[in-house]
Amino acid sequence: MLTGPLYMLQVYDRVLGSRSEETLIALSILVAFLCGMMGLLDYARGRIMGRAGPGRCFKRRWIIGCSTQWCAGLQLAMTPRRRLG
Repeated sequence: MLTGPLYMLQVYDRVLGSRSEETLIALSILVAFLCGMMGLLDYARGRIMGRAGPGRCFKRRWIIGCSTQWCAGLQLAMTPRRRLG
């Protein structure tokens, strides 16, 4: 989350002052790696949350920690609606 501002801070502090292209390349590779890792971890988190989602809330409410009323409301909200007419 702070990768962009820290990158710009380092570029202005280290790269522009010394005109070092090697430092710029190293910082850019580091930032690309960190952004890629953040994207990968965010994707994995989304997959895990999708598996532990609302469909299993009633069966495992003691693990998730949700109340019965919340789970019942969620189950009703997820039921398909019939069209009228």
